[in-house]
Amino acid sequence: MRKTISIILCLIFFISGCATPYQKKGFTGGFVDSPLGQDTFRVSYQGNGYTSRHTVSNYLLYRCAEITIENGYDYFQTLDENQWSKDSIVSTPGRFNYKSSGYVSGNYYYGKGKGYYTPGVNIPISKPTASAIIRLYKGQIAKGLYGAYDAKLLMKSLEPEIVRSDTSDSSSVEDTEVNQDSDY
Repeated sequence: MRKTISIILCLIFFISGCATPYQKKGFTGGFVDSPLGQDTFRVSYQGNGYTSRHTVSNYLLYRCAEITIENGYDYFQTLDENQWSKDSIVSTPGRFNYKSSGYVSGNYYYGKGKGYYTPGVNIPISKPTASAIIRLYKGQIAKGLYGAYDAKLLMKSLEPEIVRSDTSDSSSVEDTEVNQDSDY
């Protein structure tokens, strides 16, 4: 029984012991987006305890660029952007060990023993999240437009930092360009 529980715990730690890859929201985090209008979207990305704030910010920007391309636009502007963390502490239990030696005579135990206590550990966990409301535009970026990003250029520059899950259905910049060309 104890061995089965140990194996299950090891599997859980193995599965959840990796940073969040670029993916739709799942057990370990990911992106969620919803349209607020024809050219306006709310996008968020949540990491797990192994994902850095920097990575979450990059994944959010990458997803915003993907949405822009998928909807036939050229660039996007961030209207509102927020970052925060969900912080928690996981406490491991302490443990008391006792060793003894002796003998039993009748209903009595004669011997000596030694015990020691190993205290538990508090492990801080921080799960970063970033969200943005974006507006999509066609054509060239207007001069003086604050918080505007060229979607294709942004995707190309962030692509080396994007770690995808095996089940991710998101396409890369090259796939997007091929798909756009095949529509004509």
